[in-house]
Amino acid sequence: MLGIACPKCQGTFKEFRHKRSGILIDICQNCQAMWFDKNEFWTLLRNKEAKKQFKKEGLKDRKSTKYKCAKCRSSFLEQGILPMTKTEVEYCAQCKSFLFDAKEYKQSKIEVAESSTTLESITDQNNLREVKKDDFSVNLFRKRLNQLNNDVYELTKSVDKPDKFRSMSSLFSRMGRSFRLIFKEPEIILFSLLQALAIYVAYLIWIQMLDWIPEEVWKSTEDSDEGSIVDLVLIAWSFVCVGFAALPIGLFTACMGAVHILHTQGKESTILRCFKFVFPKTWPIWIFSWIDGWITVNQILERLPKKNDQTTPTQRALSEAMYYAWKVGTVGVIPSLITTKNTWQACKNSFGFLKHKIIDILLLRGGYSAASWIIGILAYIGAAFTIFSLGITEEKVSSEIYTIYLYIAIPVFIAIGFLNLFIRPFYILSLFDLYTDYIIETNQKIMAPKRSAFAQTALWMFAFLIILIIVVFLFREELGIMEMLATPYGEEFKFN
Repeated sequence: MLGIACPKCQGTFKEFRHKRSGILIDICQNCQAMWFDKNEFWTLLRNKEAKKQFKKEGLKDRKSTKYKCAKCRSSFLEQGILPMTKTEVEYCAQCKSFLFDAKEYKQSKIEVAESSTTLESITDQNNLREVKKDDFSVNLFRKRLNQLNNDVYELTKSVDKPDKFRSMSSLFSRMGRSFRLIFKEPEIILFSLLQALAIYVAYLIWIQMLDWIPEEVWKSTEDSDEGSIVDLVLIAWSFVCVGFAALPIGLFTACMGAVHILHTQGKESTILRCFKFVFPKTWPIWIFSWIDGWITVNQILERLPKKNDQTTPTQRALSEAMYYAWKVGTVGVIPSLITTKNTWQACKNSFGFLKHKIIDILLLRGGYSAASWIIGILAYIGAAFTIFSLGITEEKVSSEIYTIYLYIAIPVFIAIGFLNLFIRPFYILSLFDLYTDYIIETNQKIMAPKRSAFAQTALWMFAFLIILIIVVFLFREELGIMEMLATPYGEEFKFN
C-alpha cells in the first residue's frame, strides 16, 4: 500500500508488521485509519466463528459509499456492521479488504481466540514494527506482487495503441540510428563479442560432461524409457552452465543499452562508464538472464528432432506460442532494471512499456526472431553436414556423442558469432531506443541505479560458480561423479 492514498482523507499509508503473526497492517499517517488486505484481518483476529458468520451473511445493514477501494481502485467500498459486533467498517467485495477508521477500530469488541484482548490492543504500537525498505518476507512479497498487478493495470488500461504503418516506419528509422551508433561507439561490438565468447565457453564446459559418460551408459538409454541419476546430473550441470553464461550475457546486454542511454544524454560512453551504470543491478540482471537462458535452451532442445517423438503439430505450435509470449512479455525487463531505482518500479515500467509500445515491440521482436530462425536453420544444416562428414552411422552414435557435439560446435559457433555481431546489437539498441521514447512519452525520467554494495555479492557468487566448475573438472572421481555416470540403469538409481 506504499504510495497509495487513504480513501477517506487521501493521506499516505505506512506499513507495519504485527510481531506475533507477521501480518502486514497499513495505517494512514493522517487519520490513523487501518487497512487490512484479504484474509489479513481474519488471520490476525483468529476468531473462526466470526469469520464463518461473515462469509455466510456478510456485513449487516450494508450500503454503498463514495470511497473507492485503495487497493483495486475499480470498485467502491461498502459500509456495514461486522457480525458478532456493533462495529461499523468499510469493505471491498471485490478484493475482500477491510478499512477501519480510528473511531471504528477503537470501538471494535470482537475478541480473539484463547484471549479476551480486543482488536485495538492487538495492534498496540508495542506489538507493531514499521516495515523498512530492505525488509523481506513471503507476505510482503505477495503483497507487493498484488499491488504491482493493480498498478500496472491502472497504468496501462487507458493507453492507446500506435498506428501499425507508423510503427513499421519507426522500426526502420531506429535500425538506422542503431547502425550509426554501432560505428560511432566501438565498445558495442566488444560487448557483443564477449557475449558470444561466454556462450562458447559455456557450451564447451557443458559437453565435457558428455565425454565423462561411458559408452555403455549411453547405449542403455536407447532401450529405456525411464530416467536415471545420469539425467539428474546432466540437468544440474546444464543449469550451472546456463548460469555461468547468463551473467556476462545479461551484463553485456545492459552495457549495450547503457551506451545508448549515455549517448542520448550527451555523455561520453566508455567501457568503464557503462559497467558503472549497470553494475548496481547485477543481481536482478543475472537472475532474469539465468531464467531466460534456461527457458531459451530448453526451447531450442525441444525443436531438435528426437527418436520416437510423439509431439503433435498442435503441441509444437502451442509451445512456440508460449515461448514467443515469454520473449515479448519480458522484452522491457533489462531496460527497466537499469533505468529505475528499484526492482518493483522496473517491473511496473516493463509492463507499461509492453502495453504502450506493443505494436512496435511485436515488429521488432518478430524481425529478430525471424532472423534467429534463419540463422538457426542454417546452423542445423551445417551440423547435419558435419555429422555426415564424420561418417558416424546410427550404430556408432552412442560411442561418439562427445565427438558429435564437439564438431557441430563449429557451425553453431559461426551462427552465434554472426547473430551476435550483425543482428543482436541492432535489436538491443533499437529496443533501448524504443524504451527511451516510452519514458519520454510518459513523462518519466531515466534514473541511473545507485551504488550498491550488495551487487558485489553477485560477483562473489559468480566466482563461486567458476570454482565449482573447476572442482568438478579436477576432482570428479573423488566426488563420485564418475562412479555415478558409469552406473548403468540399475534399480538403485532409477526414478519414474
